[in-house]
Amino acid sequence: GSSVGSGRAAHPSQGRPGQAPASRDVVPPRPAAAGGQSSEDRLYQVDSSKPDYLSNPVKYVATGSQEVLLDKDGDAVMMEWETPLMRRHAYQLFNIDLSSGKHAAVDSDRQVLNVGFGMGIIDGFIQEIFAAGNAASGGKPMHSIVEAHEGVLGNMKQGGWVPGGQKIGLQVLGGRWQDVLNGNVGPFDGIFFDTFGEKEDDILTFFGLLPKLLKRKPDAVFSFFNGFAPDNEFFHRVAAVTLRQHLVRLGLSVTFRSC
Repeated sequence: GSSVGSGRAAHPSQGRPGQAPASRDVVPPRPAAAGGQSSEDRLYQVDSSKPDYLSNPVKYVATGSQEVLLDKDGDAVMMEWETPLMRRHAYQLFNIDLSSGKHAAVDSDRQVLNVGFGMGIIDGFIQEIFAAGNAASGGKPMHSIVEAHEGVLGNMKQGGWVPGGQKIGLQVLGGRWQDVLNGNVGPFDGIFFDTFGEKEDDILTFFGLLPKLLKRKPDAVFSFFNGFAPDNEFFHRVAAVTLRQHLVRLGLSVTFRSC
């Protein structure tokens, strides 16, 4: 998208399949309700977080030809059918035209951060893009991953997601992003954020880190999953407006894209 402010851009997705219909159009918040609460106030009172997620086991389950990552309650943390969505996010981090899928223009020294590994779907695409870029120019990219769940970290090791292995430029930061993303990490050319079990205030706190985590350059990109109020289309769109306002205040241009 076009760049304004500091020249950085944010590209959140509008929703996953099975959630409220996605649209590039956004609906402004309604005026305050009779009780004095605005739509935004009511939105942020809905707490869909799982504060005990990190302290309980997760499991990877194969259902037919699809793999699913489940928490202790059997709720899906990540599902394999999210692959097309993750592919789009990955391409966005490198400013790749999805219609062509060409990697020729990829900066082979690009530094990318993914917060929340899950099943590693987006990370697989990031590695593919880096591999194509390296083959052409022999660059030295960096692929940093923040993952806080011990069960997921164990699965990562079993799958070969370890620094010094076969993965290109890999750096794994084990722990909560609130703890590991300190002044010694970054800045990055591309950042993707999609955690599980956190509340609305958490993503707004992460937004506040972007001025330090995201490079000040025209092709730097922050992309994230907009999971606010997924069961109510009106409030989902209200969330789109409020998230946009927070990011614009940081100097980012914002484009919501349906996936």
